[in-house]
Amino acid sequence: MIYRFLLLSDEIENFERIIEIDSEATFLEFREAILKSVGYSDTELTSFYICSYDWEREQEILFIEMDSDSSVDTYLMDNTKLDDFLEDEGQRLMFVFDMLTDRAFFIELKEVIVGKSLDTPKCVVAKGNPPVQSIQFDEILDDVEKKGNNLNIFDDDLYGDNLYNEDEFDPDGFSDLTFDER
Repeated sequence: MIYRFLLLSDEIENFERIIEIDSEATFLEFREAILKSVGYSDTELTSFYICSYDWEREQEILFIEMDSDSSVDTYLMDNTKLDDFLEDEGQRLMFVFDMLTDRAFFIELKEVIVGKSLDTPKCVVAKGNPPVQSIQFDEILDDVEKKGNNLNIFDDDLYGDNLYNEDEFDPDGFSDLTFDER
């Protein structure tokens, strides 16, 4: 069987990739196809998540083993096949390509083509430019330094602090409170 996946980004509106891959390919092969289709380096840690219909992360498939806790099932990309977790059109996954900031592509299994196979994955549609692979924190810090070392990058109304009046605060008022022990 061939799986046809649609990849989207929540960062770039007109970005789209459609990748076709054999259902018996590994998640590592899928990773390589995704990275190639967007021109990303393969040196960064990545992770797949099998998701619910509402994009809630359920099962993680890791690039490399990062935890030795034997009480949790660990699935690695190089020995986990796509058809171990995917079989129905509409199934959703996330491909986290920037682990530091948790940025990801949203992936949906759009079509299952029965009776055919594919030796190597291929990107059949490539629209728009992908988001940058990783955010460069050095550049953000340089911008902050250029603005006079003002590290207060938030405005003055953070979390409604303009509503706070120190004169109205009574720290002794808390002593009358009782807590229900359960």
